[in-house]
Amino acid sequence: VQLIAVFQTSGQHQCLDTVIKRKYFIVSHPIPDFKVSSQIGCTPFPAVFSDSTKYTPGTQRDTLLWQFGDGSSTASLASSIMHVYAKDGVFNVKLVAKDWNGCKDSIFKPAYVQSRKPNAFYQVKSLNACIGQQIFFSNLSVGSTGLFTNWSFGDGDTAATFHGTHAYKAVGSYTARMVVFDSTGCSDTMIKVITVTKPTAAFSLNDTLAICPPLIVKFTSTSTNAVAYTWDFKNTGSAAIANPSSTFSAPGVYNVQLIVTDAAGCTDTARHNVRVLGYAGAFDYPIKSGCVPLTVNFTSNIVGIPTITWDFADGTTEIGVGFSATHTYLYPGVYVPKLIFSDGGTGCKASSVGLDTIKVDAVIAGFEALPPCEKTQIQLIDTSFSYFSAMKAWKWNFGNSGAATGNPVNRTYANAGKYPVTLIATNAQGCSDTLADSITIYPLPLVVAMPDTSICVPDALYLTVEGAKTYFWQPPNDLSCTNCASPRANPNTAISYIVTGTDAHGCANKDTVNIGMQTKATFKTNGDGTICLGDKIQLFAAGATLYDWTPPESLDSPKSAHPLASPKVNTTYIVTGREGSCLADTHLVHIVVRPLPTVNAGSDVKVIAGKTTILQASGSGISGVLWSGDSSLSCYTCFAPEAKPRKTTTYYVKAYNEFGCTSTDSVTVFVLCDGSQLFIPNTFSPNGDGYNDRFFPRGDGIKLITSFRIYSRWGELMYERKNMEVNDESGGWDGIHNGRILTPDVFVYVIEANCESGAPLLFKGDVTLLK
Repeated sequence: VQLIAVFQTSGQHQCLDTVIKRKYFIVSHPIPDFKVSSQIGCTPFPAVFSDSTKYTPGTQRDTLLWQFGDGSSTASLASSIMHVYAKDGVFNVKLVAKDWNGCKDSIFKPAYVQSRKPNAFYQVKSLNACIGQQIFFSNLSVGSTGLFTNWSFGDGDTAATFHGTHAYKAVGSYTARMVVFDSTGCSDTMIKVITVTKPTAAFSLNDTLAICPPLIVKFTSTSTNAVAYTWDFKNTGSAAIANPSSTFSAPGVYNVQLIVTDAAGCTDTARHNVRVLGYAGAFDYPIKSGCVPLTVNFTSNIVGIPTITWDFADGTTEIGVGFSATHTYLYPGVYVPKLIFSDGGTGCKASSVGLDTIKVDAVIAGFEALPPCEKTQIQLIDTSFSYFSAMKAWKWNFGNSGAATGNPVNRTYANAGKYPVTLIATNAQGCSDTLADSITIYPLPLVVAMPDTSICVPDALYLTVEGAKTYFWQPPNDLSCTNCASPRANPNTAISYIVTGTDAHGCANKDTVNIGMQTKATFKTNGDGTICLGDKIQLFAAGATLYDWTPPESLDSPKSAHPLASPKVNTTYIVTGREGSCLADTHLVHIVVRPLPTVNAGSDVKVIAGKTTILQASGSGISGVLWSGDSSLSCYTCFAPEAKPRKTTTYYVKAYNEFGCTSTDSVTVFVLCDGSQLFIPNTFSPNGDGYNDRFFPRGDGIKLITSFRIYSRWGELMYERKNMEVNDESGGWDGIHNGRILTPDVFVYVIEANCESGAPLLFKGDVTLLK
């Protein structure tokens, strides 16, 4: 609204002067709308609401009153606000928007936000259990959607089943934790403490060794927390008291077993060996450990024994010819040798087991490279296995690229590929092994962040990146998260964000996003264009968020970034682009509409099959024409081509003008079949003079002679030919019947044919055979 005020003043001489003041009034009305970062979330649910109210040009947002549906409301000047829903439920949201003029309106969205929280609950039969006992964890959780369950049993074991089963392997108190998730990812947790107990079985023996049987042994239980005892002496005897005794009447090694049970029904087992030998004896070996192959000398101090047998415990035995033996161990392991004695008379035998274990040591070389990435310092870490001694020394050889010692060692490879590595690993015993292998070096991931951009204060945007598995953004300034793929950035000054992406191999690479600040929306269009009348053209705008095209009458979507335009006259479109809180910008797009040529293909015509006709195109504004229809046209770019169709055909002519605009018209040529196309002679003279020796049909516009028959005057079939071409003299009748030339006479012919159009024809008549 424009108000004009005119003021006039006059001096003492009555001279006049005028001042005009203009005042502009803006009549405004906001059209409220808003969006939420997510309509569904987990309790407590931090929902971010963004104002998308459309304000009358010349005004801006003044105050936003948010009513979140959970009994709370907030008045804010910002374009976005975060509200945390502390309870689960479905909530209505209302926004009242007021502009600078104090004008306001509201929008109400029912059931717009849902805050979810499942309720975790499970039961077990008892909170007390034994080692190895299967415990069933019954899941009774409830939630608004289907639930997924993760179990952590407190001893490092986990499960992802709905109900859980688990057996504990050691005594202790374990915190069994159940976490349930719904389809939204919302979770709840319940924990219970499971106590696992067991008694401790132990016992002592008054004697464990005899040269020859019988041997009477007294057993004394030293178990704790036991209320019941079960003895198995392995000599077919047993007992159920705390301190029994048993007689071992045969030679052997008896692994006596005691099972004790506590008040909870849990059990534990203890074992001791009882040896019933024969003659007493012993032997010695000075070497107790070494690297494979290890040679050991054995010496016995027992004398007066008729027969001895050396058992080296690696599957090899040797009949002794003296009181010493030598044996070489070829495989790593632990070995307890044995010397077997025999009296050679009564059959009483005894065996003496070595007092020390022989440890045959060895190394199996191995290594790993972390991280195995190009252009990155990697660590080659020894993973060699030593049977008994700790690893002590490492020698590395990298082929043409050098050597190193120690563990770990650092290397850098400029390019991805396979590289040779040889490791000689040595343990403290001096045992060594050599591994010649290769390592695979992987390329760095191609981390591609979004293009550089700019935003308006106080707007925000979501950063994006791809090419890796995990990401880390720096600096953390104004970012909603630093370890996600798409953090929300809300800087108030120009800034550069560096993102580090790491792939499945642990290889990392970086990219940078530069964020600039702007005050005015900037965007671009695809420029001016030209179309033919009746055609459409795709308009294009990019760089802003909201668009408004005018005039809208010839546009399919005036609010779209890419509306489809179909103007009938030359039109200049004005597009206004808006981006967040930036000032709007405007561009012009000129579309020129070219006229169409007019073309007339002429009236439909009729022709006899086999004949030609002239087509005629006419019109105005024509630069050239192009005919189509079939291959019978004499030319395709002339105005009056000659057509000779075989059947009824519609021909199309496309006319184009200097601008490339086209118009099309058509004409149909109806092909008729009336029999005039066929000429049949009434005489022929098969006398061999090369002239008129055969009787056959001639003509044009005939597709096929389906049947050609000749009869005598008495109805006898003299000649027949099927499916022959017209004008085919070789298929005609030469006057011969049954191998002889007939005398002059009059004969009757019947001809059945098809026109080029497919219409059938029937011809009957007579022909005279002359000499």
